[in-house]
Amino acid sequence: YMSANYFSSYFRKVTNISFSDYVTRMRINHARELLREGKKNVTEIAMECGFNNISYFNRLFKQKYNLTPRELRS
Repeated sequence: YMSANYFSSYFRKVTNISFSDYVTRMRINHARELLREGKKNVTEIAMECGFNNISYFNRLFKQKYNLTPRELRS
């Protein structure tokens, strides 16, 4: 029974991160797990995890893990 704005404010207050940052982190973590499985290519994984822009996905992934998705595979 919360509005979207109230939920976002409450989420930030409780977790110290925004809801959108949390969702992005979860997507990147899921992508890492899929990359480790090695069954799909990087583009497929990025799309499956909700990233429509591959360069944005690569940039976020590199920021979080200090290596590119392809480097993780190697």
